[in-house]
Amino acid sequence: MGVGETLVTLGENGDVMPSLAESWSDESPRSVTFHLRNAKFHDGKPLTAQAAATSLTHAWNATNRPKALGKANLTFETTDDHTLKITSEKDDPILIQRFADPGTMILSPDAFTGDANKDREKNGGKDAEAKESSSDAAPDLVKHGTGPFSLDKKASSTQADLKANDDYWGGKPKLNTVTVKFMTDASARTAAFRSGEVQLATAIPTSQVSEIEKSAGEIKSTPLPRAVLLHLNTKKGVFTDPGLRAAAREAINSKAITDSVFEGKADAATDHLFNPAEEWARTPDDASKSAVPATQP
Repeated sequence: MGVGETLVTLGENGDVMPSLAESWSDESPRSVTFHLRNAKFHDGKPLTAQAAATSLTHAWNATNRPKALGKANLTFETTDDHTLKITSEKDDPILIQRFADPGTMILSPDAFTGDANKDREKNGGKDAEAKESSSDAAPDLVKHGTGPFSLDKKASSTQADLKANDDYWGGKPKLNTVTVKFMTDASARTAAFRSGEVQLATAIPTSQVSEIEKSAGEIKSTPLPRAVLLHLNTKKGVFTDPGLRAAAREAINSKAITDSVFEGKADAATDHLFNPAEEWARTPDDASKSAVPATQP
């Protein structure tokens, strides 16, 4: 919604781009140091390395930890107000990219305290006490992000009203307000977009995109970093052999799938999104050397 931001983002080709971190350096395969820009949370407090460490620690400790953070233990330490060092217990070729995931957005420390929810305390303070004792309590987004738009009051189940953040580090937004509507039904989203009730919609069913393009005027679309994956067990069974993994890869006609199932609205994957050099499978020539004989099932 433009309320929260991450340390980095990913460009169109999967390249790491600056966000709340202006720059970074990876001293080893298991550590990265982020240098934070001068920015403010919507409550007026400055973005600091300690605030970023607190936010990421809450994300790491949550029972429903963002999958992008992986399973290897992470530690967060500050060396000054704008320098944050993150260390993994294991070598990690995509350590930097993990902090582009929306689940790692940086929020003000007050987003995680009972003080942020005083106006919603009930039952003699018992609710606030329960929130403080649970690592799974949802953070309070009201005035606690850094993005171009601020959430000034709690969103309802159907709508959130955002206001432009005049002090945004990237410059004042061109819109003064934004109304976000939560529509879980895909058909309802499509109908709202076609009628002009909303001007921007996500997750429009592929089968309806062509009809919208025919009936609407000018339409702009943005590709999203989503992938449809086939997971192979590389720990046991036939796919422990990288040659056979390569054979399986070559046997799948990705373009035919994108042209038919996705009606040309997706791109066939040609490489590893985060680490193009990763040797997940050998070349087809190598695969032929390990191919299963035709007489075997």
